[in-house]
Amino acid sequence: MKEIKCRECSTWTNADLENCTNCGVSLKIEEIEREEKRFQLFEDEKPSKFELWLERLKESQNPFKLMLYSILKTFYVVYMAIIGFVVWSTLWFSG
Repeated sequence: MKEIKCRECSTWTNADLENCTNCGVSLKIEEIEREEKRFQLFEDEKPSKFELWLERLKESQNPFKLMLYSILKTFYVVYMAIIGFVVWSTLWFSG
């Protein structure tokens, strides 16, 4: 039986359990830290210049810019639908 030491209360607990039997703290600290780092990478990511430009178009009062934003957004949705269909059909035909 493999045991690991709890970081909070320093008692030895069965390694197959997810939480310490004494204090209830999660024993899978490495997994939790890895997930937090992964989410932090997404939070720290700065928007691209194109995304900032689209945001300015969206908030504009100029009707021409609003029409340009709606046209670009429509093309983007159609493009993503085509990409999604290609991925779906590739996966469907392969399996």
